[in-house]
Amino acid sequence: MSQPEAGGGAAAGWLKTYANDTVSIEIKEDWCKGEGCEICVVVCAPKSLAVDARGKAVVVDIDSCSKCLRCEIMCPDFAITLQ
Repeated sequence: MSQPEAGGGAAAGWLKTYANDTVSIEIKEDWCKGEGCEICVVVCAPKSLAVDARGKAVVVDIDSCSKCLRCEIMCPDFAITLQ
């Protein structure tokens, strides 16, 4: 499982940033709808994303991310940003 870097935001754990040499993925946990949504996981072809015990999106394999932006585009809550 990819480990998030230190994030910023209004509260601890609000913003999780996962990064490698080619991509940076930010997940705004407070914005993520959580359990029952999972749109980002479904549209992620390389299966870089999963949901944690709370149902929130997390990066499980950043190295497999193809930077296709499907997760960012399809998230109804704008909780995911890729760079």
